[in-house]
Order: sequence, then structure tokens, then C-alpha cells
Amino acid sequence: MKKFSIFFFAVFMFLTSFTTPKDPLFFGVAVDGYPVTTNRLENIYNEIKVKPKMIVFYLMWPNLKETDKSFDIISSLKACDNFGAIPCITWEPMSLENNKEKVVLKEDVLDGKYDRYFDEFMLQIKMFKQPVIIRLGHEMNLEKYHWGVSEKDYTNKAPDAYKKMFIYIVDYFRKNDIENVFFAFCPNAESVPNLSWNQIKNYYPGNEYIDILGIDGYNFGNCATLENVGWDSTWKSFKEIFENVYNELRELSLIKPIIIFETASTSKGGNKTLWLKEAIESAEKLGISCINWFEHNKECDWKITKDQTPVLKKYFSDKNEKKIMMKEIIK
Repeated sequence: MKKFSIFFFAVFMFLTSFTTPKDPLFFGVAVDGYPVTTNRLENIYNEIKVKPKMIVFYLMWPNLKETDKSFDIISSLKACDNFGAIPCITWEPMSLENNKEKVVLKEDVLDGKYDRYFDEFMLQIKMFKQPVIIRLGHEMNLEKYHWGVSEKDYTNKAPDAYKKMFIYIVDYFRKNDIENVFFAFCPNAESVPNLSWNQIKNYYPGNEYIDILGIDGYNFGNCATLENVGWDSTWKSFKEIFENVYNELRELSLIKPIIIFETASTSKGGNKTLWLKEAIESAEKLGISCINWFEHNKECDWKITKDQTPVLKKYFSDKNEKKIMMKEIIK
């Protein structure tokens, strides 16, 4: 699919052939907010006592009036790289207007209204030179996001709009010879609403446009209630959350690497430390390449505590394995 220079022959060791239980599992973190700084990463290391090998962070688009304004991505990418981690940008096609999230419409992308923004974005990615994962429009099977369409049009129109927007952007990067980007397709583990049109396979742009498959999913335990988030949660194991959707993704591709880009467990309703241990062991059996823990106190307190640290230290190394993680060209 892509032709890379010899430099990128080492790309993605942990992303292409980790589909058997014998292959190593890596650990990363998803960090809330932007930018990513060395100080933030050092603070995370002090919290979890293990160096993450991937950093997932979130970046909204500008609104249409601001597409020509300067911005800085490369400093966050460099902070991840200097820390010994692969950066993953969760690229969210929405902007803040009057403190309210407004989703970018498919038509505005396809009409080229964001091309100027893409040009500057790509320039900084290219200047960075190291591999970057772009998780474009994550969790598209959640009504909350409705990428490419208005909230009222989050119907059977949504999957086609998402695919067209995704394909346009990938083609735009290729046309500009941005060779150090790897695009990830990352649904939520559960589709909401769970209707026939809102199934993961309906959003898939096609193997020729996707380098990495991903999944997001959380164990809310007893943390979520009707009063605080609008629904009542129950304790679920890693296997219960991820196994079925893992199999769905494997029906889309038998060979593409699968990464858990976001996961975590609360301590409310069960043993968080045991959940983490079993999650690691289940992920290894499935042949998942990397687990990224959402290290933040948000809907629930997801953060790693001193009780979970020994589990991480048992399974994961502090060595700088960035080069080891990058193995071969994704075709």
C-alpha cells in the first residue's frame, strides 16, 4: 500500500506480527488534555512507575474561521519521542465554539475547506520524521461523536459520511507523500445505539486505508449511575469487554495489528488490581499489540495506584523499546 524509505523498514514491530500469543505486549497511556510535555510525562511515570511505550493524546480541529492560524503539534510529538514512546494523535474532527463541541461536517472536508489546516498539520508531521499514529475520528459508533454528520443525522447516513471523510484525508496525506503516518480505525467496544446500521463493519473504510485496528472500552464497575452519567454500569472483565469486538475486527483483517487505545478499570465494584492482571493476560492470549491505560480521573477515577504498580512492573519493562516496537512496513 505504501512505499517507505529504508529508515522506516523498522516501523511497527509491535504493530504487524503480534497476532500470536508468543508476541510481546506493550503498555502505554492515554493522557487527557493537550499539549503533551516532558513534565507531564515524567509525572505519569512517577505515578505508575513504568515507562509507557505509547502516548495517546487528543487534538481537536480548529473551526473554519481559524484554519489558517498557527499551531504547534511537533513539540508534543517530540516530547513523546524523547520519552521513548510512540505518539498517537486522537484526531477529533470537531471544534469548540462558545465552549460547546461542534462536529465537522463531511461536506466541509470533501469541499476542501480544511485543506489549509491539513497542509500545516502534515508539514509538522513530516518535519518530525518519526512514525506517528493518527487515530482519526475514534469511537465513531457512539452517538456522542457522530463524526461527519449533525446529531440529528446520526442515522444510517453516518457510516457512509465517516468513510468518505476518512478516505479523503488518507488520500490527501498520500498525495502529499507523508510517509511516517499510520492511520488507525478505532471503534468503541459497544455500539450506542446498538442498531443494524450502527455496527462497526459499516464504518470500515477498507483495508487499503487502514494500517492499525483499535478498540476502546472501560470497566465502569459500579461507578456509572443514572444520576451521574445517565446509565447504570456493572463490573465487567477485560475479556467480556473486548473479546467479541476483537473477533469482529479480525473479520475485517486477519493480519493488521490490534491495539487497545483506551481502557481502564474503576475500583468500585471489584478488585482493580486483579482486573489489570487478568486484562494483561487476556490481551497476551488474544495477541493484542499494546494496551493504553487512560491515566485520568474523569467519569470515574481510572488512575493507576500503588496497588496496581507491582502488576505493571511484573509484566512490563522500563527499557527504551521504541525501536524494538517498530518492526516492518505495513503493506
